[in-house]
Amino acid sequence: MKLNKKNYIHLAVLIGGYLLMVVCITRFTYAYGSKLDWASQHFAIPDNIRRMFYESGDPFPDFILNLGAGENIYNFSYYGLYSPIILLSYLFPFVPMYIYIQVVSIIGVCVSIFLFYRWMNRKFTANTALALSVMFEFSTGFSVHSHRHIMFVSYMPFLLLAFGAVENYFKSRRKYALVIYTFLCIMCCYYFGVASVAAIAVYGVYEYLRTAENVTARDIWKKGFHFAGRIMTAVFMAGVLLLPTLYCLMNGRDAGNAKRDLAMLLPRVNMGFFCFDNYGMGLTVVSVIAVVSAVVSKNKKHTRFLGIVMLSFLLLPGTVMLLNGGLYADSKVLIPFMPLCLLLVGRLGEQVADKSFRWILAMPITAAFVALFSFFGASVELPQWGELVRMLVVADFWIVLAVCGIYRVIKKKKLLYVSAAVVAATAGIIANSADKLIALKDINYLFSDDMYSLADTVRQDGNLVRTANLISRSNTVNYVYNNDYLVSNVYSSLHNKRYNRFYYRQMHNENEFRNTALTAQSQSLLYQVYMGQKYLITNNKMTPSVMYKKVKESGELSLYRCDAAMPLGFSSSNLLNEQAYYEISYPQSLGALMNNIIVPEGGTRSAENGAIKPVAPFEIGEREGITAIKGGYAVRLEKTAKLQVRLPESVQPGEIVLVTMDIDNNFRRKLLPNRDAKIYINGIKNNLTDPSWKYYNNNTTFEFALSPKDDKPMDTLDIKLVRGNYNIKNIQCHVMTLEEPDVDEFMFDKEKTKGDSIVGSIDVTQDGYFKMSIPYTEGFTAYIDGEETEVECVDTAFIGFPIAKGHHDIKITFTAPLKGEGLLMSAGGIVILGILIGFEIYENKKKTKKEDV
Repeated sequence: MKLNKKNYIHLAVLIGGYLLMVVCITRFTYAYGSKLDWASQHFAIPDNIRRMFYESGDPFPDFILNLGAGENIYNFSYYGLYSPIILLSYLFPFVPMYIYIQVVSIIGVCVSIFLFYRWMNRKFTANTALALSVMFEFSTGFSVHSHRHIMFVSYMPFLLLAFGAVENYFKSRRKYALVIYTFLCIMCCYYFGVASVAAIAVYGVYEYLRTAENVTARDIWKKGFHFAGRIMTAVFMAGVLLLPTLYCLMNGRDAGNAKRDLAMLLPRVNMGFFCFDNYGMGLTVVSVIAVVSAVVSKNKKHTRFLGIVMLSFLLLPGTVMLLNGGLYADSKVLIPFMPLCLLLVGRLGEQVADKSFRWILAMPITAAFVALFSFFGASVELPQWGELVRMLVVADFWIVLAVCGIYRVIKKKKLLYVSAAVVAATAGIIANSADKLIALKDINYLFSDDMYSLADTVRQDGNLVRTANLISRSNTVNYVYNNDYLVSNVYSSLHNKRYNRFYYRQMHNENEFRNTALTAQSQSLLYQVYMGQKYLITNNKMTPSVMYKKVKESGELSLYRCDAAMPLGFSSSNLLNEQAYYEISYPQSLGALMNNIIVPEGGTRSAENGAIKPVAPFEIGEREGITAIKGGYAVRLEKTAKLQVRLPESVQPGEIVLVTMDIDNNFRRKLLPNRDAKIYINGIKNNLTDPSWKYYNNNTTFEFALSPKDDKPMDTLDIKLVRGNYNIKNIQCHVMTLEEPDVDEFMFDKEKTKGDSIVGSIDVTQDGYFKMSIPYTEGFTAYIDGEETEVECVDTAFIGFPIAKGHHDIKITFTAPLKGEGLLMSAGGIVILGILIGFEIYENKKKTKKEDV
């Protein structure tokens, strides 16, 4: 169907309205990117992937050394490893990724608006298509995530093309297009690939029921088999992404990351899944009325089928959990179904016009759903947002009732669509305006010439070392400034579980964030030294330990160096048996870890460490909102309290005071509101999340590693108790003196260490073990002087292997598990697609010859 002048005017209005909103929320002052995750993940990780390609030229990388102390690259596939949108950026090396992502996000929304309008215009009148397109472009689930979590919506153009391909499939036209567009949906994001494939399958059934003259079991089996075969071909083509990622999913997601509750599976009205919630379809109450009407009104079988599917999402959280892979019942996976729900809204308008809409059933049922949702609610991503969603649902329903009352009098169908579009646009504009965007000046600061100048100084070091960046640590967690800029921090939903556990349970780092998947740069000197963070970047707002000496300034940024930092790779003959290590209690375990290599077999059975001694704990004291209880203090603060406490014993430069305290904030049983419990000591923060938070972080013991910032002894601590209700018990303090380790340093060959290979040499003074602080996982192969040796897990989380005295050349390679199988799977899928295209061309030629005859 060709577009006419009226259609182009509509498209100009739709795209112009969206672009106007973009200008209004950014105001040329903010980036088209949220402070929430966008800056830390959604352009930082793709930037790393692109930079790796420029360095190695490998289109199918396995390993990234720069992030997370060294990670399987497929841990980051969620963020666009093989996304066609990210791969396109390889053609523009001169465009910074943070600019590229903004541009393609805006273009992607505009293209989606065009494709959706064209799709709807084929089914309804132009005015109806216009109203539905307004609801589409301003749906909060779609519009907000175009600048917050871009992979939630980046696949949308391909999904809409796939819906069109489904229609052509049942018209026997270009059936291969269904395979291609489905494949592109999966490659954009494997997580939403599941929901996209499900949405395509649902629409396939819808189209079959709509077009089939006689629905029989045999016909369903035959056509369903062929349709499913094309979907499976697309899945096979994506094997190079799916199989290695599946391995990471099985091995790289902590069970504690997602809070599960069987009660979540009980039937209930989840109107937030459909209405106003940013982490759902983000439509309005009209969408729920359309779903109910599709089920109860006099509809054809295809419309009723789609209505039943949507109703299952509304009432049965288990269906949503299936789309989430069983992790949780998050409604974000329903975003791919949003266009199909709007299809029902269009059908609703037709039903009202031809008087087949059953007012007496649809409206009371919807009213009951609104009442149940209002009283009992349903989970949404943020608790405070849930209250607002309930209020909006109720208000919107009253607006719908008022509009319906007016319509029954004036009988103008346009009134229904205009009111629905106005409510949707208003909600979308408010939701987008409420999203906190990152300021352009902040991005420019983080990617300033000063920052690159300091990173270039790190590059000039004779060996590969790591850098700690203390500036905006939650945003810079995944930033890498050059190929020699290595960091041990990482923020990814998939990550190395061994390393994540080591970070929190063995090094006892502070946990200041609400999600334990965020392995941020710790302020613990112990961690910085252990992980080989020889350099540290900061500004005037944060001063590092006295063991870091300033070596360079650039603008207001400063670069510090710590010569006591451990090498990334080294050998040692001080070996401690792993089982014996686990029998050592905290904090003596820290001393054992810093002075030995923990080996799975062999090694000594004990580790004496006189460098750690207990000291008397400090006292917080009673004051307003803080009362003494047995073993500690009860904190009931309405506003944050700042205090300074004196240490019973001074901490000398070069020493570290280790502070632990037990925290309890589960007071719902005492009828007190639950909040996060947050405590700062000398600027270092620990956070215990609200027990009801789905990503509950289990940080019930706060741990702080504090060291003097200058050459003077540390006599006091600055403590900040953030408002909330929590108990502090069992405060303990220990003082630790860092001992200089006796190790042989591994020297990297910087020219050959790239991509999936690490190359260098070492002079070993005594037989022992070689250890490199790269997290252990399956896939590593090590060669000593050309001979393969088995890689073991040492220090509970890192790669290592036995090594003999003498000079050795070492090469370590990594191959992502299941990558080879994935490549074969993709090759097979491509061959099948080629056969399907060839067969279709042959059939079309054969058909043309018959017609000519």
